[in-house]
Amino acid sequence: MSIIFNYNKVCLFLFILFFPFFSNATQKFEKYKLIIVGDSLIQGYGLSKDKGFVNQLQKKFMEKGNNVSLINAGVSGDTTAGGLSRIDWSITEDINAVALSLGANDMLRGISPKYSKENLSKIIIKLREKKLPILLIGIRSIENFGIEYKNEFDSIFSDLADEFGLSLYPDLMAPLLNKKNDLSNYLQEDMLHPNEKGVEIIVKGIFPTFNKFISSFSKNK
Repeated sequence: MSIIFNYNKVCLFLFILFFPFFSNATQKFEKYKLIIVGDSLIQGYGLSKDKGFVNQLQKKFMEKGNNVSLINAGVSGDTTAGGLSRIDWSITEDINAVALSLGANDMLRGISPKYSKENLSKIIIKLREKKLPILLIGIRSIENFGIEYKNEFDSIFSDLADEFGLSLYPDLMAPLLNKKNDLSNYLQEDMLHPNEKGVEIIVKGIFPTFNKFISSFSKNK
């Protein structure tokens, strides 16, 4: 009986001694929540839920063993003005970081790049007030509105990244540019939105940037 009693006392002592360590270890691997604010490219227009950008990216993180929960805050047709109008209520207190991917619909509508930049700047300032890390995801303009418009629009994202010191992925659709000869195989019938294969290529291209971004803020949390 005394041996069993002493053994139990030793176990209790060890539990008390190491409990704080185990507790901290659990907190260390706590799941991070990252919200991706964007338009139809983020929302997954024309695709089943599991084939959209956010779900394919989430699957990639799970394959790599990263404990990150991605939240899809993409709204089809949304502009930078629309994003600004909903950013306050979109960001809940449990969010750890934000990826911002807006501007494509501004560009397609020929909205002034100056106006789009102002809206994105206001969104970034609001997120900064919440002390949230930000990954800015850019998009390149088509040439329909002339080279001057394209140059001004394309510079929006690098200018804002420099101004606010943000992590930047310059062009969400860039991974598809290498598929120019058979681009139709990676786009839906509207030739604007990526299909399942297109999203897969986009996710493969952007994943390293997301992974580096999350690693940078999770180490400091």
